Amino acid sequence: MPRYYLTALVCITLAIATTRLHAQVYEYTPAVPGCSNTWQDGACWSVSPLNDPIGCTANGSWPPFVSTGCLVEVIVNQDVQLTGDVLLGGTFTSLTVGNGAELTITGNLAIEGNRDILVSIEENARVAVSGELIISQGGSSDPTELYLGGDGSGTMDVGSVEVQNRAILHVQAGGAITSAGLTEYSGNSSVINVTGFFRTVGLLVTGGRQHQFNTFRDSQVIIDQDIDIRGDTGITIGGTSEVSVGGDVLVDGSATVIADEQSKIFVCGSYPTPSVGGRTQELDQGKFYPCNILPVELVAQQVRFYPESRSVRVSWTTGVEENHQYFIVERAIGSVANFFPLAEVNHPLSTAEEGAYSFSDSALPLYETRLYYRLVQVDQSSRQQILGDVLGIPIPGISSEPLVWRMYPNPVEGVGVRLSLLDQNRYNGEPLHVSVYGSVGQVVRLENKDLEGLNQELATTIPTLPTGVYVIHLYWGNERQRLKIIKR
Repeated sequence: MPRYYLTALVCITLAIATTRLHAQVYEYTPAVPGCSNTWQDGACWSVSPLNDPIGCTANGSWPPFVSTGCLVEVIVNQDVQLTGDVLLGGTFTSLTVGNGAELTITGNLAIEGNRDILVSIEENARVAVSGELIISQGGSSDPTELYLGGDGSGTMDVGSVEVQNRAILHVQAGGAITSAGLTEYSGNSSVINVTGFFRTVGLLVTGGRQHQFNTFRDSQVIIDQDIDIRGDTGITIGGTSEVSVGGDVLVDGSATVIADEQSKIFVCGSYPTPSVGGRTQELDQGKFYPCNILPVELVAQQVRFYPESRSVRVSWTTGVEENHQYFIVERAIGSVANFFPLAEVNHPLSTAEEGAYSFSDSALPLYETRLYYRLVQVDQSSRQQILGDVLGIPIPGISSEPLVWRMYPNPVEGVGVRLSLLDQNRYNGEPLHVSVYGSVGQVVRLENKDLEGLNQELATTIPTLPTGVYVIHLYWGNERQRLKIIKR
């Protein structure tokens, strides 16, 4: 397992974050009068007057895809569509999509030419690419890299994935990508590193040299059909990650698939018998397992929120049940990172008829979030298997009052935090008062006569706080709002 690679990856990520502190920031604001709700309309964008590199040529009124000018960061919190193919490169450095927004690209999304692009998808947002995600044309010492991150609630959906010639896709913790087609490698020295969630129809490497596919920590990878790798390609599954392969694992040449540390690889088809120095290898406690056929056939599943009782109902229907004991309903809050059991649901041990089940969850969080539910099936030998899909559903907070302010980026990993106005009708230039509360009570109090001045204070104050969760109380005029941020 290339443990040194993870250390290098952290250093590279920090270096990239450092270089983007003063880029020209575009925030999509379609509520502004005159906006036509299109990307290419300058009336739809709020643009910061930042200058990086020093003396750079200012970009236009909407985010460009050009090779020269000031560096560009984009924030999208409302739905928007880009028609045709999109090439991210040149001055484009980052894209943040949040607030449940959907960014739709009707063609291909390409990143090429020794660029480092950060895409963060947060707050149940989605980036939908109808065509291919193509990462290509890196240099021998400067690859083309896409860092895909988030808070665990958003996702990028693409038609297929292609990494070409010294290209790297980093699916970071909290990041998620699903490909409706194949994931293919071409050229030489391309890498996919997964610390979050990655799903694809198949993984195909037919040529080139020194390609890699690596997983870290508790990542999850689903490959619906085959893994087919050749040449000297290396796949290393590490940490406590789990990889599910719906088809065969086909390994040719000097290629290898290694289960390292405490990882697990479940293969429904055939795979070479693991051996020392073989095409498939088991190191430390990493293991290959045959695909398990569940004793329960899941016919349907559904989740629904009932506002009148403020509860969520999880329901599912099964077909034939053999050697079945009971189900466990599990829930995660905000992301799919941490599931906890809620209840056991019993049923007769075996039946040839359809079984209808349901469970009502009334112990919901009081704040606005997204809940995730999944089923665990337990057989007569007390063996457990996750059954079906993870079902997610948004729930509102106990207050229906619309938000006036939003703080971003959230989570905060460095400088650059800003307070943004969402409802211009609710703020008329009053002085702003901020109290920041941590686990030990109030830690910071700020006051400023205007928004820009407050943002300058926040940019220098928040980065000095220790890692943790903070609640921010914001007061202006006769109004107030509470926000939550995570400091990493």
